Amino acid sequence: MRVLAESELEEAEWAKQRYEQLNLIDEKRQTALCHGQCYQQRMARAFNARVRHREFNPGDLVLRKPLPVPACCKPHCRPLSSSVFFRLHVHVASAHSVISTCILSI
Repeated sequence: MRVLAESELEEAEWAKQRYEQLNLIDEKRQTALCHGQCYQQRMARAFNARVRHREFNPGDLVLRKPLPVPACCKPHCRPLSSSVFFRLHVHVASAHSVISTCILSI
């Protein structure tokens, strides 16, 4: 209100300017949102162009690349098994998931 009294603007004029400022902020926010979505689509397109598509059948053996675990880790941080391959099972929704492991001696 002090700004309103100092600038000697009518209340209606002040409200109109404030409304225009808020509209400008909304337009800038919408523009930034649109640019963000376009950027996300470009990144997804670039990533998907490099992905090699593979099809797996039920029962296929899939090589697992475990992350190296330091020797100083506590027992609850270590992997449960040292198997190299997983056997895939297909669910009703045709999603592939790793259910059981096939332990192979190498």
